[in-house]
Amino acid sequence: MTAPQDDRIFPVHGSSQPVAAFADHLRAVRDGLDLPVGLITAERPQLPRRGLVRVAHLVTTSGERGQVGDTVVWEVMSADACRRWLAGAPAPDPAVIEAAVPALFALRCLHRAGKIDHLRVPELAELIADRYLSARLAHQHWPLVREAAARAQTYLAAHGFAAARPTPACLVKEPNR
Repeated sequence: MTAPQDDRIFPVHGSSQPVAAFADHLRAVRDGLDLPVGLITAERPQLPRRGLVRVAHLVTTSGERGQVGDTVVWEVMSADACRRWLAGAPAPDPAVIEAAVPALFALRCLHRAGKIDHLRVPELAELIADRYLSARLAHQHWPLVREAAARAQTYLAAHGFAAARPTPACLVKEPNR
């Protein structure tokens, strides 16, 4: 499996490494967009007050043996910073996106495997042809991404693959039971 062009891969050797590396990546990307970086954490944070937004970033990781998978790195930012980050796109319900994380992992998995066309969502295939499925892209194009993610999860299940989850093994066949 290979990652799509421009997909940063973060090592998972120790739980803080992908968080720190991803925070550095966000700073580099957002500096050019004049956008702030919020609090970055590996654990799903509780929001301590109103006016804050929790974002699940989908991060490609690699294990010690080079296996590629996905995990979530969380960011807490102000609602105003979130609006600026989305560049005018309406913000989907965060609870809906958080509930869809396994399906989003399935979509990323198929994208890495070069099987995105099997989902028959040409608009999304064109949109992510030369890039990776980031949290920002998922938020900005949520109806399209939601449809493709649901199809990806169904596709993987129908073809005998383990449900995509935050582990370094994405396309792993389920053992026969």
